[in-house]
Formats: sequence, structure tokens, C-alpha cells
Amino acid sequence: MASSGSIGSRIVWVRVITPVCPIFFVCVYIPHKHRRQAPYATDVLAQLDELLATVAPGDCVIIAGDLN
Repeated sequence: MASSGSIGSRIVWVRVITPVCPIFFVCVYIPHKHRRQAPYATDVLAQLDELLATVAPGDCVIIAGDLN
């Protein structure tokens, strides 16, 4: 069983139930810090923080992506 979602066009996630533990996998693109138009790196990081605050305590969290 799995669930998935996205936040804008910069963050996607999937939660997969495995025999060992649930895995919460996040892939994120963080724009470089000198970007002049929104979304800025700080905006994406704030969204990532909000998402991670919703993860169940027993989940294994894996974060990957283009982390400028």
C-alpha cells in the first residue's frame, strides 16, 4: 500500500508500507540561493519543513533531490 503527493512543482513524496517499517521518500528541487524570482530556496525549505512535520514518528525518512 502506498500514498503519494506533491507540493507545487518542487517537492514530490511517496509513503510505502514495507515489512520492516513505512518508508517516506521525498524528492525535492531547491533553487540556487541567488535566484531572483519565486520560489526561492527559503520558500522550498519552509515547505519541506512543513511536510516533514506531518511524517509519522515511526517512518524511515529518505530525502533526495537536486539540493543546490
